[in-house]
Amino acid sequence: YLNTRSHSQTFALHLTECDLSLGNTVAITFTGTENAKLPGLLALDAGSLASGIGIGLEDSSGKALPLNRASDKFRLNAGNTTLTLQAYVQGEPEAIQTKSIGRGTFSAVATFTLEYE
Repeated sequence: YLNTRSHSQTFALHLTECDLSLGNTVAITFTGTENAKLPGLLALDAGSLASGIGIGLEDSSGKALPLNRASDKFRLNAGNTTLTLQAYVQGEPEAIQTKSIGRGTFSAVATFTLEYE
């Protein structure tokens, strides 16, 4: 309980055949069920055994990507572009304070939308 969150785990979204004549930037919005105790973070699915945690998303520099809000714009490359992002697990404040984070498997679902400009 010394750390309120895990280390970030990198993942990537690969965009192919980017046509810069249609737009040279893209914003990403992750949508899903928000954790009631950790605004901006993804809630766990009901079937999860773990409890007292949420899943956060951030860009490669560690800037938060709050759920259900558009990100800053990412510059596109002609052809292929890779958006490198990160996810982490964060404990809910009360669960950390009372040392009641429930261990176990967990899952969550987020959908993403890309807005080209």
